[in-house]
Amino acid sequence: MSEEEHPQTELTRDIEVKKIDITSKIVNKGGFLTKERPSPDNFRGLLTKEMLLSEALLSLDSEQPTPDLAKGIDVARDYINTLRTRFGLIKVDPHKMETLFLSKEKFNVHYKKLAKVDDVTSMAFATDVINPVVISTEDEIPKYFTASVGFHELIHKWLESSVRVYASEKTADNDTFRLFSEDRRSGLKVSKLKRTPEGIQEVGEVGSLLNELPNYLLQKVYIDDLLGKNEYRDVFPEEARQRKEKLYSLMGENNNYLIVTFEGGREVIFHRSNIHFDSNGNLMLERNTVPFLAMQLASDINTICDDIDGRPFWEVFLQAKLNPAIQNKLKESMDSKIGNGFYHRLKSAEYKAESMLSILTEVQDKLYIRNTSQNDNNPKNTETTT
Repeated sequence: MSEEEHPQTELTRDIEVKKIDITSKIVNKGGFLTKERPSPDNFRGLLTKEMLLSEALLSLDSEQPTPDLAKGIDVARDYINTLRTRFGLIKVDPHKMETLFLSKEKFNVHYKKLAKVDDVTSMAFATDVINPVVISTEDEIPKYFTASVGFHELIHKWLESSVRVYASEKTADNDTFRLFSEDRRSGLKVSKLKRTPEGIQEVGEVGSLLNELPNYLLQKVYIDDLLGKNEYRDVFPEEARQRKEKLYSLMGENNNYLIVTFEGGREVIFHRSNIHFDSNGNLMLERNTVPFLAMQLASDINTICDDIDGRPFWEVFLQAKLNPAIQNKLKESMDSKIGNGFYHRLKSAEYKAESMLSILTEVQDKLYIRNTSQNDNNPKNTETTT
C-alpha cells in the first residue's frame, strides 16, 4: 500500500452525553463558558481554544533545546512517522509534532496546575488539547534520556486513540453554555465508572500500566538505537562514551545482568541495556524507579511472548492502543506464556512501582534462572539496594 492510499484515521472521538453528571477530570473543575452551542463537530475546537492560554504560558517559559537534544527529537519524529506508516496512518508533517522544553522547576509549576496534583514525578506530558508535547530538562539527566522521554510522549500524542465525553447546560443568562468534559479512554487506559444518586463517579482506572508498556518498550529500542547504531553515533557521542565507561566500571565487559534488591528483599533483574546513569555517575533507577521497571517489564514480556498471527508481539501490543478491540490476541498470548489470568492482573495493575514489582517478579520467574553463576545466560549476583 502506497502512502497516498493510507486512510486518514481519526484518533479522537468526542461524544455528547445528556446529563450533567460528569465528575472526573473535569476541565477547570467547574467547566468553562462558551457562546457557541457544543456539538461533536465543534467540541474539539472549543476545548482546544480554552487551553490556548495555558499553551501560551508554557511557550513563554520554554527554552531552546541544545543542538544534540534537537537532533534526538528529530530522530523521534522520524520514528513516529515510520510507525504510523506501519499501521496504515498517513505521515505527519514533522513541524506539527511540536515539543516544548522547560526547566524542571518551571515544568513542575505548570504540571501541578494543569494536572491538579501536589507532587510531580513525570518528566513530560502530552494531552490532546495542548498541541506541543511538554518535556522537562535537568542538567543531571543525560540528554539522550530526555529525548527518549519526548519520544515516549509523542507516541501517546500521535499513536493512541482517545475518547472524550462532554455535557453542556445553558447558563442562567440563557446566552451561554457551560461545558464539562472528561476522558473516558486513552489508548488502553479506561476510566472505571460507577453510577451513584449524585451522578457518575470515577472510582479508578484500568489499563494505566498496560497503556504505558508499549511506549516503554519502544523507548528502550529508541535509546538502544541512539547509543548503538552507526547512523546515530553523531547525536550523543560523548554521553554514549560516558555511559559505556560507567557500565564497564559497574558490570565489567561480559556480564549482561544486574540484580537490584528493593525494600523488603524483592529482587529484580535488569538487563544491561536498561542501566543508565546521571551526570554524577549515580544509577538513575535509584532516583526514579518507575521508568526502568517499566522498560524491563515491557522488554521481558516482549521476549517471552511469541509472534501473533505472524506479526511481532510488540507491533500488536502497540496497535492495540489504536484499536483496543484486538486486546483478546494480547490476552491469549500473555496468558499462554506467562500464566492464566496474567493479562487481567496486568490490566488491573496501577502505574506505580509497587504494582510493577509484583508483575515483574511473576514474569521474570518464567524467563530467568536465578543463581549466582556469573555468565551471559544468568543474572550476575550483584546487588544494589534502593
